[in-house]
Amino acid sequence: DSRRMKFGEIFGFRVNFMTAKIKLKIRVELHVPDSPEKFNSTDGVVTIGQDKKTVFVDYDDDASDGTFSHYWGIEKGEPLGKYELKFYVEGVPIETYKFTVSDQDMKETKK
Repeated sequence: DSRRMKFGEIFGFRVNFMTAKIKLKIRVELHVPDSPEKFNSTDGVVTIGQDKKTVFVDYDDDASDGTFSHYWGIEKGEPLGKYELKFYVEGVPIETYKFTVSDQDMKETKK
């Protein structure tokens, strides 16, 4: 299933878990419809795939409180089309999130 994302909308995940580990290896894999003009991330190591349409963000997260989260926003200039976001913890796929960004969705709402 896929949903539509709008300009300025925030999306992401928050996971609760139980583990004896102090740090967890997190990987976020984002498939975009076209090579983005820019890609911003404040977490981890960002790698752009050879196809220029796959972005990987790898980082270690503090597991001591039993939660972790990661969030993004839809900004002007994002490629239009279908996206797929995959989350991995310790190499295990946790969730896949699909969404679409259309030209209509990128228009700012007038107040």
